[in-house]
Amino acid sequence: MTGPLNYYRNVELDWELLAGQQDKPLTVPSLFIGGDRDVATIWGQEAIARAKEVLTDLRGSVILRNCGHWIQQEQPEAVNRELVQFLKTV
Repeated sequence: MTGPLNYYRNVELDWELLAGQQDKPLTVPSLFIGGDRDVATIWGQEAIARAKEVLTDLRGSVILRNCGHWIQQEQPEAVNRELVQFLKTV
């Protein structure tokens, strides 16, 4: 569990290191995939709806039904289908 927990232990440093990127758009092709039962997706609904403001080449936003936080494990076929479809546009 050390590796996954280190992500959260490092959050404050991330803010410091990435401060120079604030207010800069992300211009690479992107795709959002989330689960409708994931608390991050639920809490982030407004951010997801406004993602196009900072993700200038957002190709789509997909919310998988009956899916929690670990979308690639809970619904691998759906995730792969969406990823393949996205990659065909790149």
